[in-house]
Amino acid sequence: MSTFSANQGGLSPDTAVGNFLGETRIHLLEAIDKYGSIVRAARAVPLSYMVS
Repeated sequence: MSTFSANQGGLSPDTAVGNFLGETRIHLLEAIDKYGSIVRAARAVPLSYMVS
């Protein structure tokens, strides 16, 4: 079961295992849109992302 909670003007989908879409993931999605690359977006956020 999922619930949604509003916090500081944002929307946070909460699942049984915790918050699914935190601030870092939102920044990552915005950076992917900006840079067109997951690797470049992860570097910009910064967030660890390994390519295999």
